[in-house]
Amino acid sequence: MSTLTASPFSLTFNTAVTVRVRAHNSIGYGSWSSTYSSGATIRSVPSTMSAPTIDSYSDSSITVSWTALSSPDNGNSDILAYELVWDEGTDVVPTVDLSNTLTTSYVLSSSQITSGVKYRFAVRARNIYGSATSYSTETVAYAYDVPAKMSMATVATSTTVGYADGTYVDIRWTTPSTHGSSID
Repeated sequence: MSTLTASPFSLTFNTAVTVRVRAHNSIGYGSWSSTYSSGATIRSVPSTMSAPTIDSYSDSSITVSWTALSSPDNGNSDILAYELVWDEGTDVVPTVDLSNTLTTSYVLSSSQITSGVKYRFAVRARNIYGSATSYSTETVAYAYDVPAKMSMATVATSTTVGYADGTYVDIRWTTPSTHGSSID
């Protein structure tokens, strides 16, 4: 045997592995090799990530981003994918596996969201040892925006009995698009 592959022998994550070897035959043991002490550390699944950030939101799109993991939080192993999950309060949790691009942001488009609805987002990382044991804490975004620009109001004066001078001003307008949030 010239290679030994085994689970860590009660070693602590992120500690350096030092090894030395010696051979044995029917006569006995040979001398120990020099100690190898560089290049290998104990690895694991990634750590739980920080909550994602909402970069922008409107009633037609939401942009979510997160910070890429680096060593040792990546488990001392390259990240293969990030998994983004979200829901709109329905307990139906769409998952986006972002393994093709290793991107650290995602845009939900108008075909994926409903105007006026609250969305919750969480993310976790995956390396060759598996996925983080839990998702990040949630971040919340609402699919809404400021009301649309109103059309020009019309103003007219009129005379009506009951007003002090008999004249009043009638101002009329058309309610604009609310973009998912009621006008107050």
